[in-house]
Amino acid sequence: MDTPIKNSLFGYSKSSVNLYIKEMNESASRMLEEKNAEIKALKDECAKLREQKDAITEAILAAKKRAQEIISTSEKEAEQKRERIRSDYARETENIDRIRSRISDVRSVAIETLRSFSDNLKDIETSLQNELRAAEPLSDGIFASEASEPFEEPAAPSAEEAAPAESREKVAKPTIIKIK
Repeated sequence: MDTPIKNSLFGYSKSSVNLYIKEMNESASRMLEEKNAEIKALKDECAKLREQKDAITEAILAAKKRAQEIISTSEKEAEQKRERIRSDYARETENIDRIRSRISDVRSVAIETLRSFSDNLKDIETSLQNELRAAEPLSDGIFASEASEPFEEPAAPSAEEAAPAESREKVAKPTIIKIK
């Protein structure tokens, strides 16, 4: 636009005006091309941003879907583990109850066995005492085993037998005489 418009006889010079218009057209065309290039660049950038937005949206949706799958899988695994633990707990509780029952049975058998042993020991003691008494002379050198009457166990222990061990040692022990 540096071209000045020249004056002529009846106004402006036609060639100056045409040159000015031509320059203005060229300038406008250049500016239009620049603006069109800017618009195209902006459109391209906008398209890229839309693609990125779509990719981000897809990624977010995929992440949400994957998160739901992970949560669902984790919940299923947790429930399976809980069921396994419940099953193991029930099985171990049954084992403990079974072991307790066995212990109770063994305890009962042991108690019964000990009672039986105790009864057997009492019977053996009584039998030994009877044999010892039978081996003692009754009178006149006759032994209880040779007596015609069967030997009976006395109802209550004598004073010598009921006395403490120290006092029994002081009592004279009978002498066994064998008659041939």
